[in-house]
Amino acid sequence: MIIFLLIFLLLINSIGYTHEYYGLNIEWAKEYMTTIEPFLENEYNIKLQKELLIYNAKNNNEYKKVLIRFKVKNYKSLIRNSYAVTSKGNIILINMEELIKNKNHYYFILTHEMSHQFQYKKYGDILKTNIEWFENDANQKAYKLTKYK
Repeated sequence: MIIFLLIFLLLINSIGYTHEYYGLNIEWAKEYMTTIEPFLENEYNIKLQKELLIYNAKNNNEYKKVLIRFKVKNYKSLIRNSYAVTSKGNIILINMEELIKNKNHYYFILTHEMSHQFQYKKYGDILKTNIEWFENDANQKAYKLTKYK
């Protein structure tokens, strides 16, 4: 019985989580996630163990519509000041309007947003008290992997 339980626990722990991809150039996201996730698992010393929805909005207008649909309060500021947004839940939304021109920049942004997913898992709500560290840490991880400046 104990051996069966150990095998069952090992199997549950090894079940892979798949992500859903929508929007423009999803093949970029799929390609990069094969390196991003293992890299961040090593950096944060945890496994994410959740499915994500990664949505590449084709332009500012689509980005805005999705932000409004998800009832993001500061959507106007995000449209002006960000390439992407991630939720504590399971959504990463990326505005491809400028990123479509530079695949390496996209790689950096996706790594940055994935870093936030790992930060939420590891540190929880304490991140709200130190937003500067939260962003700097994600930038450092993204640069370390992508070498994009």
